[in-house]
Amino acid sequence: MKGEKLNSLRKRFSHRIAELLDETEKLKLEELVKLTDEERAEIKKAADYYARKVFEYPFVFEAARAYPGDPNTCHLLSAAEKLVDGMYQSCMAAA
Repeated sequence: MKGEKLNSLRKRFSHRIAELLDETEKLKLEELVKLTDEERAEIKKAADYYARKVFEYPFVFEAARAYPGDPNTCHLLSAAEKLVDGMYQSCMAAA
């Protein structure tokens, strides 16, 4: 929607969602979806888990330590809902 192709974004950011979140700030995508500071912080906290695929394949070591740096899923779910609701029409129009 801001001139970036999906494949280009995929190659540049892959599973680095914290960097992708920073890029959204540069592109001023908050005009479409306004996330709270808490939602942004939890996305950044989740970035390490996401990059290591802990959400898909839980690590025994992390589980044994009760996931010490795990993100607040309430904030992640809230952010996901905002992203889907806020960008659905724009994405469909751009397709």
